[in-house]
Parts: sequence; structure tokens; C-alpha cells
Amino acid sequence: MSTFINVNSNDNERTPLLSTSNSNSNTRAQTEAQIAHGQVPINPSIHSTQLPTHPQLVPIKKVMVPLRVEPKVYFANERTFLSWLHFCVVLGGLALGLLNFGDRVAQLSGLVFTLVAMVFMGYSVRLYQKRSDMIRRRDPGPYDDQTGPVVLCGVLFFAIGLNFYLKFTSPTNLIF
Repeated sequence: MSTFINVNSNDNERTPLLSTSNSNSNTRAQTEAQIAHGQVPINPSIHSTQLPTHPQLVPIKKVMVPLRVEPKVYFANERTFLSWLHFCVVLGGLALGLLNFGDRVAQLSGLVFTLVAMVFMGYSVRLYQKRSDMIRRRDPGPYDDQTGPVVLCGVLFFAIGLNFYLKFTSPTNLIF
């Protein structure tokens, strides 16, 4: 089987340049038959000694590339932690003012705000440590916090509502 380039100028554009025989229609029919039977036609320019005797499946190898964690990821985690602590310190300062300079209702509200601030300080430390461990392990897991802010808003709404309730239902603290 030899392959040659057809340089005849009388041929039309549809005849292939590379062919295994002089009859181009026969080659085309053979190729179409091979494709119809699910076989892949072999390039005739490759000699049979170059082809493997039996097809071998080559397993696909996954290339493991070490994941690089940039320093800004650690700093973002620390910045979030400091933001939570800042809120807890402000809430604790408000609670301290209510405890020291208020009447009985204000002291009770100050105690509730102090407990809320302490609980969320502990929560922020736990969240910071969890995220730091996830970053060190290069864990792709979710880093967002969907429950913490919702619970904080609910607890603060309850504490402020309790403060208003106690202030306006106490017989000694009537405004009008």
C-alpha cells in the first residue's frame, strides 16, 4: 500500500490529494463502510509495522497541583473575627453603662446585653478557629456563615424588645 499525491490537473476539487489507489471512489466507499461499522479508518501512510498489534487503553493520570493559599485569605478571616469582636465590645460597653448607671429595669437589660455580648464573643472565637483550620487544611468547604448573623439579629431584637417591655410596664417608670 503506497500513498501518492495526485497532481493531475484534470481532476476536480473534490478528489482527495492523498489516496491509496487510483480509484478514489473505492477508497471513499471503504472509509464510509469503516465508519458505519464503528471502526476508525487508519491513515494509509502508516505501515502495518508501526501499528500496535492490539489496542491498549491508557489510564488518564490526574496531575496533583498543590493549592496555594494566599496571605489575604488569612487576613480576611482575621478581619472578620475582629469585626465580630468590635461589635461585641460595643454591645458590652452599652451593657456596662446600663448596669452601672441605670435603675432596676436598666440593670436587668444590661445583664441581658452582657450575656448576649459574651455568647457572641465565644461564637466569634469558635468561628475564627474553625475557619483557620479549614484554611490550613486547604478545605474547599463553605466558609460563609449563614446562621450567626440571623441568630444575632434575633437575640438583639428580643433583648431590645424585653428592654422596652420592662421599661413601659413597670409602674414606677411611667413616662406620662
